[in-house]
Amino acid sequence: MELAILVDRPPWLWEGALVRPDPAVVDPGEAPTHPYGQVVAFLPVGGVVVMHPESGSGVYAPEDLVVCDPESIDPGVREAIVRCTGITASEG
Repeated sequence: MELAILVDRPPWLWEGALVRPDPAVVDPGEAPTHPYGQVVAFLPVGGVVVMHPESGSGVYAPEDLVVCDPESIDPGVREAIVRCTGITASEG
């Protein structure tokens, strides 16, 4: 018997989206200078891989991420994120 579990991607998230994780799920031991990261992948079981230029990548539940308007983020921070991921920041 074979079992395949695939979870649909949430409609409010997409690869390239700039996001801010809910502060309640962020590792308190990390002290980045800003809370923003970028969605770089989706796991088949529902996790979202987010890359932060200072603290590396992490896997989050979709409901723990807030999508941010790229224009609302400091241009220097946006550039650092894009340099790290190689993915142009985009709006849905």
